[in-house]
Amino acid sequence: MQIREAQFPSDQAALVALIREYADWLNIDMSFQNFDEEMAQIDSQYCLPSGMLWVVQEALQLVACVGFKRFDSTTAEVKRLYVQPAYRGCHWGDELMHNVIDTTRQLGYQRLVLDTVPQTVASHGLYLRLGFTPIAPYYCGPTLAIQFFELKL
Repeated sequence: MQIREAQFPSDQAALVALIREYADWLNIDMSFQNFDEEMAQIDSQYCLPSGMLWVVQEALQLVACVGFKRFDSTTAEVKRLYVQPAYRGCHWGDELMHNVIDTTRQLGYQRLVLDTVPQTVASHGLYLRLGFTPIAPYYCGPTLAIQFFELKL
């Protein structure tokens, strides 16, 4: 298995399917984040200078992913960290997040932000271990139990 940067258009269909699997697993209406538009424009939203995506690939299958999107001139937002259930516990989430942190630092961002929901309790622990701290909401969303975090780079 390997971590690599997502390639467009070759990874697009498999990546959209993986992220939709993540959204289904969350069992949350993601329309408040313009999810369908994001999936339709994934190749432009997750390519520099707008953002990036990484995948974990086993043989020909994508089994995990994470990305970031430019939030403003100094801030990037972590998006779509997902590891398929069969691959959890192998530290792929840690490795993917280290790619995001290292790359955003190299690109000159000063902080990372992200949101989490109760279903992502394992990710929540990962974020805390990596040094993320709770912050006030940085967007208005539905009245879910969303928690917001930042990491100063």
